[in-house]
Amino acid sequence: MYGEPDGLWFTDSYGVYRLGIKANEYHEVDGTNGVKAYVSQPSGIRVRAKADNAGPRAWGGPTIDFFDAGGKKAFSLTRPGAEFYKARLWIPSFH
Repeated sequence: MYGEPDGLWFTDSYGVYRLGIKANEYHEVDGTNGVKAYVSQPSGIRVRAKADNAGPRAWGGPTIDFFDAGGKKAFSLTRPGAEFYKARLWIPSFH
């Protein structure tokens, strides 16, 4: 997780979780099914890509959701016909 070295996001078929590495504990932060990617931006904004189980590629979806640093949904952007599957944040100073 950007800005939080002890944290790690991970997903499964049923949601998004935050892992505290040192404490070796995790908790659910988003109970949405089919999440394929969940990342944090330097501003704290979180980005989510999820499958919509529709169209020619059920593993992706045309919408990217944005959340504030607390996890509250702020807005979504949709590109008709797109099939987003992964979202990555690339910051040279972080990597």
